[in-house]
Amino acid sequence: MTISEKIKSGFFFGLNVFLSVVLLLFVISWLFHKLRATGEVPPTIAAESSAVTPKSEIIQIEVLNGCGVNQLALRMTNYLRRHSDFDVVDFRDYERYDIPQTLVIDRVSMDTKYAGKVAQIIGVDARNIFPQLSQPRTADVTIIIGADYQNLTTFK
Repeated sequence: MTISEKIKSGFFFGLNVFLSVVLLLFVISWLFHKLRATGEVPPTIAAESSAVTPKSEIIQIEVLNGCGVNQLALRMTNYLRRHSDFDVVDFRDYERYDIPQTLVIDRVSMDTKYAGKVAQIIGVDARNIFPQLSQPRTADVTIIIGADYQNLTTFK
């Protein structure tokens, strides 16, 4: 093997390693972006994260108005703040106003034990409780008030 052949083979080896690393970083970046955009958690990550606990014993709640009726998020917030186990850390309008049923989303546990406690207090059916882990998070539980708000204990 001549010197120029050795240089060429070393160059191509280095180029292959470099391109492989760039491709790997691209794939990892794309996956991370895709997961953040959809808010979905792959089953392997979800299983590992199912033991996450809230920041404190008090359940931190985010209340979102998903039906567009004025002051609903504020009224729900005032109702929940009367309970010593809850701390409403944010209340505002949801991005849409066409949510038919109130949803309670557990941001901490896959078994929805925190959302279940909140749903029981406000009168949301168990079928409308969902897990959706999120990191970083500002709340342990998110409530999206739907058009069925008049059926909730909060507004009766």
